[in-house]
This record gives sequence, structure tokens and C-alpha cells, in this order.
Amino acid sequence: YKLDASGNPYFQTICHNHGGEGSWKLYYYDDIHSFRCFTECSEFFDIYKLVQKVKNVPFIQALNYVQNFFGFGVRHRKGFTEESYDLTDDWDLINKYTDYHKILQREDFEHDVVPEGILSLFDDVYPVEWLNEGIGKETLDLFNIKMDLNQKQIIIPHYDTDSNLIGIRCRNLDDYKLKYLGMGKYMPIYLQNHVYSHNLSKNLYGYNITKDAIRRIKKIALWESEKSVQKCQEFYGENNFSVALCGHSLSKEQKDLILNSGATEVFFCLDRDYTDENSEEGKKCAESILKECYKLSPYITTYLLWDTDELNLLGYKDAPCDRGKDVLETLMKNKYEVFSKEGEKSGRKRKATRVV
Repeated sequence: YKLDASGNPYFQTICHNHGGEGSWKLYYYDDIHSFRCFTECSEFFDIYKLVQKVKNVPFIQALNYVQNFFGFGVRHRKGFTEESYDLTDDWDLINKYTDYHKILQREDFEHDVVPEGILSLFDDVYPVEWLNEGIGKETLDLFNIKMDLNQKQIIIPHYDTDSNLIGIRCRNLDDYKLKYLGMGKYMPIYLQNHVYSHNLSKNLYGYNITKDAIRRIKKIALWESEKSVQKCQEFYGENNFSVALCGHSLSKEQKDLILNSGATEVFFCLDRDYTDENSEEGKKCAESILKECYKLSPYITTYLLWDTDELNLLGYKDAPCDRGKDVLETLMKNKYEVFSKEGEKSGRKRKATRVV
């Protein structure tokens, strides 16, 4: 290898000059732990994707090759074939996940802007699972959704209010990870010993895209998940006034963002985490949501979308948008206004007199 003027190593372009003399146009950038080819490929590669391309092998074989080459995480395999790979011997994957949790438990995360180029390491493929739920390609492009096909993950970039990339989350689709490794459905990505996490409670997902609509329409809808914001984008386009809390609770930082957004009305559109609204489960869910509503109701007109047993429009764990635009708008018309805790006089919620 050679070094450029900035000290970055560069190599011959083995990514497409197999067995021949390549030009010295394959650069390595330590800040994003990636190679980039500046000739035919014009792509970014991490070490595994580079091996995949050079050797034309699946990810698991590339991972095995790199580990054996550097002498760590040997898999005790007899050959270089997919069939010889035994997942029960893959203790290094479990150890990697254990290390991941140790990193997540730290409180000293840096929340700096993430280099945008890191997204080039993922696959420009639309997730079929979300296409089947009615989220179109234009919306997926708008939110820069990608895939990591090797890891079976939907890649969800998170941006701050100024559209700076600050974190990258994923939706795990791998049943093995979910059932046997205990990984969550949604989590920050872990790439080359770095967790691309950020403090979710200090940001509102999608606000960088919907803030103009929020200020213009003077309404803001709060959802739990990123996917709900994208579904509303599909429903309402440039009039989408949705953001996601990425959880159930509203932080002080999120509250401040909402109160400074220009909205005069806020809608809590959280998941139906109950089967019977009059059950103990339903009452606890209502109390939990109202606790969050009370954080805003003294300052801004606050509404709650609540699927009553009488309406019964949603399934268990459904978001109010999961059954389509018509169901969402029916719930909006039957919303409840939440007053300040001190002024609440009619039980846990009171039906709004105004219809949106």
C-alpha cells in the first residue's frame, strides 16, 4: 500500500481487477472504517463487503475468511462452504452481542454528527416488509431507508432538526437474533466495534422532514415508531405533521421541541397496548398515556387518539395508522381532549367537541 498526503492508505483496485494489475485508486478512510474505489466501482466497502466482492462469496464466508486471516474468532470449520457453517458454534457472534450490550449500558455516548458516507455501506434495496404495508418507494427514499441484506436488517437513519445524521437504527428481521440472542426488533446498528447510537429522547424522528408542515398547519402528531411517520407521509404527503418519540414517554427535550415547533395542537397517537379498555391492562395503558399528555396539556391543546371497545378499529399493539387512512381519520374524529391534570373533571379522558 501507499499513503496519500493526508496519511490515508490506498491500494490497487482488487475490487474489480481480479488477478490483474489494478490502478492505485482504492482508498481506506479510518473515520468511517471503509474502503472506496475511485474507478469502475465508485463504491464504499467495509472489509467484509470487499472480501465478498473480491471472492464472490456470501457474508458469512467473508466473515470467516477475515477472522481466520487475522487469527481471531476461529469457527472450527472444515471447509470454505456455506453448508459447513454451524450456527451453534458461533460463540463469537454471541460474545459480540454481549459486548454490544456493555457498550449500550455506558452513559458517555458521543452524539456527534455521523459521517453521511457510512450509509453507503448498506444496500440500496427497498424492504419488502414495508412495501407490503403500503409504504411506497418515494417515501422510503425521502427517509433514506436502506437494507443490510447480510444482517437481515432494515436500516433507519436518524437526523436532527437540521438534517444532520446523528444515529442509525435498524429493524431486525432475523428470527434467530430475535428468539435466541434476545435482540430487540429495533436497536442501534453495531458496525466494526462502534454503536451508531444517539439519545432518542433528545430528538423527534422525522421532524427534519415534517417541520414545515407542522409550522404551516399548526398541528403535530406524536407516534411511537418511525414506521408510523412514514405511513402518514404516504397518506398526506407534504401535509404530514407527524413525528416519532421512538418510545412511549415524552422527554423534556422533546417537549421543548414540540412547544417551539409552531404547533397549537398536539395529538398523541400511541399504540393500542390493550385488548379490553376496561381491563386492568387497559386502565394502566390509559394512565400511562395520560401521564405523557399532562406534560403538554397546560401549554398546548392536547388530544388523545383512543380506540374504545365500542369503536374497536385496531388490533392489539396496532398504531392508529396501521389499519389504513380511513381508520386513522375515524379515530381522529373520535379523539379525546386532555386537560391539565388539575382541571380534569370527567375521568381519565374527555371527548373533544372539535373535529379535525
